[in-house]
Amino acid sequence: MELDPQDEPRGMELDPQKEPRGYTVLVSKDGGGHENGIDLARRTWYTLEPADPEKPSSALLGLLPTWKEERTVKNVELQVLEEPDEVAGRSAKRHEIQLSYDVKIKFPGQSVQGKVQVKAIVWMVGDQPVALPSTLRPEIRTSFPEIDSRLAEAFAKLPGLPVQQDVTISAEAEQTLPRTSRLTVILSDCKPAQAKAADFEVPQGFKYKKPVLVGPGAPG
Repeated sequence: MELDPQDEPRGMELDPQKEPRGYTVLVSKDGGGHENGIDLARRTWYTLEPADPEKPSSALLGLLPTWKEERTVKNVELQVLEEPDEVAGRSAKRHEIQLSYDVKIKFPGQSVQGKVQVKAIVWMVGDQPVALPSTLRPEIRTSFPEIDSRLAEAFAKLPGLPVQQDVTISAEAEQTLPRTSRLTVILSDCKPAQAKAADFEVPQGFKYKKPVLVGPGAPG
């Protein structure tokens, strides 16, 4: 992945065995503003869509409904803890973001109340801002604007490179079993690379085809 100034092109290669997505190479010419995913094996490419701010992030999708129901939130508690640490022999800063809130979801004929708890731990190396591909950006969206604005502000204050992320989200509600979702992202083999402008172009002969996802991140 390119780690030079933010206005430089960005590129990232993924191991298809460890990262089963709809692409094996991710490139951007504007520091991650617009990204193209390229599948070298299938000779296809497509433009990744930006995250929908009205939808929760992937770690929350399996825990909370995503349709347009009436929802309210209260008792929001957000805390950020920071301490020096070490990751793979490198000095790092360990940032722990703790979030909890009560939610009430109104369905036709009934309402369900529950509690959501989030613990996001991010290990950052360096103290300079780095433009990151969308798949590596530390962020959590709950789809509640009053919470997400505070989360975005907290994550924006984390300079450097997120070499490891560990997000645990739990939800419990009336008449349902508690559920937990955990997402871990580890960045390895990251180093500056000499790249030509042509390396960030879609190869000739590749067709535009958006993959159909049939599982968590797996191309169909």
